[in-house]
Amino acid sequence: MMTIARSLALYYADAGAMSGFNSKYSKIGNEYLFGIPIPVMIFAVIFVLAFIVLEKTVFGRHIYAVGGNTQAARLSAISEFKIPLSSIMNVEGIGRIQRSVALYSARSSVFGRADR
Repeated sequence: MMTIARSLALYYADAGAMSGFNSKYSKIGNEYLFGIPIPVMIFAVIFVLAFIVLEKTVFGRHIYAVGGNTQAARLSAISEFKIPLSSIMNVEGIGRIQRSVALYSARSSVFGRADR
């Protein structure tokens, strides 16, 4: 599935950067609210949500279990593959969205095309 999504992104963007988003989209990454940059506010909200997820949910306890002792987590029937993978995907997704807001562009690949 990830290969299909990556291929569609490369095809849509012609293996280059995508830009020209709505002007309101760039305001999220470049403006201030009450004298505080909006990205800092977004970071604070994400920090609080991550704290709540880690401390108050079963998923958070599973993350702690896998990070603390992988063998004990496996013996407790916690997937030592799915839990870290899903947490990495969530963090990476949030980071990519934040980067695209700040830079007002998104890249369809890591390398892009060399002939541009």
